[in-house]
Amino acid sequence: EVASLEAKMDAQRPVLAEQIGCASRLYDELRQVVMLVDADAATALPDSVFVWKETDVEESLKVSLEGTRMAYDIAAMALQKVGVWRDKGKSKVTELEERVEELTREKEHIGVLLRSALQANTTEVLKVAEDGLREAGIEIGLNGHRDHRPGSTEKDEVYTLAGALENSMKESQIKIIELQHLVEAQRI
Repeated sequence: EVASLEAKMDAQRPVLAEQIGCASRLYDELRQVVMLVDADAATALPDSVFVWKETDVEESLKVSLEGTRMAYDIAAMALQKVGVWRDKGKSKVTELEERVEELTREKEHIGVLLRSALQANTTEVLKVAEDGLREAGIEIGLNGHRDHRPGSTEKDEVYTLAGALENSMKESQIKIIELQHLVEAQRI
């Protein structure tokens, strides 16, 4: 009967060796996943310690069990790290999308101001447009003392305002495009 048991144990050795090898490779692969999202955490993890011991089946079973436990622990860590990494990416995408929307609204507001300024040459429209630009952080030097007489000074102010608005719109459009590219890159 002892010979029969030894024969069964000998038949199980290759299976056990393969199990230990798979646990070791699984651990190493999961360590690489952690390395992708948190290099510091991955370097703190021990290297694979699963070693097949040819003569001691009981010890090899213990090594296999410990290897499986370690693989499970690192899989849980990898899941948590990947989740944090994914959430950060989603948060960044959301921030970028909000910035794109903000710049788009600013661009539309500037377009309205530009159309108003070009459609009417009144001093009041120039003052409202200049105030609106100032609120948006854009300073242009229009004549501070306006009178109601038509003339080249008022036309010059309209063109100055139109030029400032046009430049601001171009800058906004460039920022919008850059942010849209960043959003797309973050989604990948």
